[in-house]
Amino acid sequence: MAIGVAAECLLYNLKYDGFNNNKKMESVEIRMDLVARSQV
Repeated sequence: MAIGVAAECLLYNLKYDGFNNNKKMESVEIRMDLVARSQV
């Protein structure tokens, strides 16, 4: 359940960050790290 929510948030934030290319990859890396931690 938590993994699905995290994935949903990630997809939403990817769309939102589309306007902000400079911070996009940085924020994606941070979110992927959070998702990885939530799966442990």
